[in-house]
This record gives sequence, structure tokens and C-alpha cells, in this order.
Amino acid sequence: MDTDRLGICVDLADPACAWEQPADALAGLRAAGLPVVKIQVSAAVESPDPADPAYAADDLDAALDARLPGAWRVHYHVPLHAPPEPPPRFTVPVLREALAGPRSGPGWRPPT
Repeated sequence: MDTDRLGICVDLADPACAWEQPADALAGLRAAGLPVVKIQVSAAVESPDPADPAYAADDLDAALDARLPGAWRVHYHVPLHAPPEPPPRFTVPVLREALAGPRSGPGWRPPT
């Protein structure tokens, strides 16, 4: 890969939806020598108990029929400037952790 001309754009909601810490994903890219040239600051919606009616959504029936165990995270861009009204939860804590460290180290290039 021509790292003088190409780089990686990372949407921080993507690793969160895959239950990977976004900070770890960024560190892995840097460790591999892949330049992160853009970070999309976004969070996912998190439902600790998808069967709880408080987390119901219009298209939830098909997902519930699959009977997937555990908490779910959904890639849906949400406002970051204010916490949601309960019960929804967002992955803002892992987003903040990811933003704490990407401004230095191998693979990091400041904007030009």
C-alpha cells in the first residue's frame, strides 16, 4: 500500500458494533504501520437486554426471532453532545477511550 497517498478512515462505531474496543482497533492499525488519516467520531446504540420492551424498535421482531444471546450493539449514528434519555445507551465511553490516544505514534500523521 502506498502510505504516502493512501490511508485508513475509521468509523469508531464499527469496531464497537463488533465488540472490539475502538482504541484497540486504532492501536492495531498503527502497529501494522497503516496510517489513519481520518477518524469518524460516532457511537453505536447499545441494548443490554434486547428482549426488554423498553428497547423495542419497529424492526426488532425479526431480530428477536433469531434469539441471539447477550447484549446487542447497532450501528446507528447518535448525537454525541448529550446523554440519551434512559433506557437507551450509547457506546460513548469506548469512543472517548479511543479518542484519548490516536494523536501520536507510528502511523499517525497530523492533518495537512
